[in-house]
Amino acid sequence: MKRLVLGLFTLLATSAYADDTGNLIFIQPEGGYSAPRVFAQSQTAGYSGINYGGSVYYKIGDSDFAWAPYAKYTFGNFNSTANSSTQSEKLSEKTLSLGLKIYLGDLFLRAGYDFVKVDDKTSGQTSQSLSDDTHGLSGGIGMVFGLTEYVRLEVSADVSSAHFSAKLGGFSSASQYLRFGGTVGLGIILPSTPPRRTTFKALKIPND
Repeated sequence: MKRLVLGLFTLLATSAYADDTGNLIFIQPEGGYSAPRVFAQSQTAGYSGINYGGSVYYKIGDSDFAWAPYAKYTFGNFNSTANSSTQSEKLSEKTLSLGLKIYLGDLFLRAGYDFVKVDDKTSGQTSQSLSDDTHGLSGGIGMVFGLTEYVRLEVSADVSSAHFSAKLGGFSSASQYLRFGGTVGLGIILPSTPPRRTTFKALKIPND
């Protein structure tokens, strides 16, 4: 009987789960779809495509309320919506974002400060390219879905905005860069300090 009790206790201990109370470090690969817009001199250029990246954040709080400073890096290639068989344009973007997430239960809000670099190449009947970098702001709202004890799925709607000044080799006139999109991220918990709380199922040991 004692061996049986010890075996059951060991099984329960190895299958114990950790709750969301405490300080948790997450690493999160991400992917999404974005539709950037460039506004310049009463003209608008539209683009669309896939972006990829990842983030790391440090979540502090519990399942009802938490906050998490984060660092995020994304890159994407977006084709012009005006592409044709004779003329094509592709916009590439790389962004480093530093910011803060606020978790309210399964809902979260995000605000960040972005460092943005874009490269634009046009080919076909006419060919030209430009490269520029600037900084701006971003934000988002999303939901969290628990998949396992150590993996979370985050789905969000995002927006970012940056302003480019006219300069040689970059945008020929002052331009506003606005990007809308959606992101799916898979958050994986890493070991952190202090350790996470562990909850064990109660084990009732019958009398011999």
